[in-house]
Amino acid sequence: MITQEIVLVLIALAFMIIMLTTQKIPYGVTTMTCCAFFVLTGVCDMSTAFSGLSNSTTILVATMLVVATALGKTSIIHRLREKMYTFQNSKGIFLVLILFVFTAALSQIMGQNDGVRYRTAQSL
Repeated sequence: MITQEIVLVLIALAFMIIMLTTQKIPYGVTTMTCCAFFVLTGVCDMSTAFSGLSNSTTILVATMLVVATALGKTSIIHRLREKMYTFQNSKGIFLVLILFVFTAALSQIMGQNDGVRYRTAQSL
């Protein structure tokens, strides 16, 4: 049986899929709009709608998105892409070793607790 809540959630889901794939408005605005939509339509109360924002995994993912956006606006990504293209014609094992060293270096910078949270966020 289809209830009004199911229809409202499906409308919100369609809105999120369209907005996140077309990137017409930022990610944060899209999610906040859907949370507010759920509260205003009575699908859930305010504490339930916004409770996920205080989760440590959500905070970690939001921080990673901010850093990724900032890196995307610099020339670092362009330089990394050029380096990857130069290694494209070489053997695949060399590229895998470079990625392994890069990941190992990042894990040393992140620290043990952040690394555990990051791996937990990836597994969800």
